[in-house]
Amino acid sequence: MDEKNIYKFQKDIIFLLKKYGGNKSLHFLSQDNCSELSRLFAYWVIKKYPTSEAFILKGGGVFNNSEKFHDIVLINSKKFFLIDPSIWQFFKRKRSILVGQIENLDEALKLAKKNYGGKWQISEKINKGTLKEVEDLKKIIILNVKKG
Repeated sequence: MDEKNIYKFQKDIIFLLKKYGGNKSLHFLSQDNCSELSRLFAYWVIKKYPTSEAFILKGGGVFNNSEKFHDIVLINSKKFFLIDPSIWQFFKRKRSILVGQIENLDEALKLAKKNYGGKWQISEKINKGTLKEVEDLKKIIILNVKKG
């Protein structure tokens, strides 16, 4: 996997959000979807690149808010990529969901802390999702976008 492939997945995320959210901003549409978008992204990567590993990193107390949590994805595909599929909820003008390319897990946790603050840890390892799991995530994202 490389940055070009990350961009293709990003386009799929934007398409999904915009299809059901219309002309609303990505900042608005990505609210309350970090968990689902991160897992969906991880499932897509594992399906397309079965030798890759995907981990959900969970941050607590992000942006100095003790009640705010956030999920992002760490992909190990010979290179390590830190991805935030809902990056626009915090960074309205970001053009890429790629937070950074790093060398290892420790660097990923440090980069997450640097960008978002709070305390970060591995929440779970994502394995290949079933079609039902993927569709369930999409349904939740769609409901969140429509109610927003």
